[in-house]
Amino acid sequence: MNCNGVKKFAVSMFLLMLCTGLGFSMEWYEENYESLIDAEDIPEECLLQKKEEPKFYFFSGDSTLEEFIGMRSNKYLKVIGYTGCLWSYNGNEGAPAFSKEKQKKYKRNLRKLVEEYRPKIVLVGRYLISEKDAGYDYTSRGDYYGSSYYGLSHGISSSRASVRSVTRTTLEYDVLFCCPYSESEISQWKFGIEARDLLGEEQKALKRNTGAYVGVVFNKYPAFYAEMQSGDIIIQLDD
Repeated sequence: MNCNGVKKFAVSMFLLMLCTGLGFSMEWYEENYESLIDAEDIPEECLLQKKEEPKFYFFSGDSTLEEFIGMRSNKYLKVIGYTGCLWSYNGNEGAPAFSKEKQKKYKRNLRKLVEEYRPKIVLVGRYLISEKDAGYDYTSRGDYYGSSYYGLSHGISSSRASVRSVTRTTLEYDVLFCCPYSESEISQWKFGIEARDLLGEEQKALKRNTGAYVGVVFNKYPAFYAEMQSGDIIIQLDD
């Protein structure tokens, strides 16, 4: 092979690796997507309409999961589906913030899913997983950002649950597809919380089989004024 042939081969291999790498980095959006609520069960007015653009919110760092819950609380949002992945990270300064270019890239890459599932609001976050989280079952991580009420109560587990080779330099990416609760749904709220039954490990820790895990406390409702918080366990309701 002559010199020109070597150059052409090297360029071809570089382009192949580049395309393969880009393809791999884009695939997780669709491959890991979990639909939590069927479209027919969501009021039409709560879904994204034609010519309407979804609103994207980007978060990074240790407070990402709390930001997710805060957004849901203030805007009365339900999670209709989510996607995410674990990604190797060589930095040591914490999860990097999303640049404007990265935000544009996410919007482009998620467009197909947005068109299919029609969320009005998309929450995108990334944060570092520490060594102490290694081995943590991903199907329970929804507890932190409040989608667990739907995911776990309907018996849905993430396809990412088996990916747990976590190190202190691993970034976790989460993308939540959200729609607002309808007026009719909100009118039926009494306490203003989203909750689920206790899981097996929680029952063992509390030594009780009954109770409810609070996923989200919605703003300006009785539970909010009573200073309930996400993560609280309800064991009894007073008359």
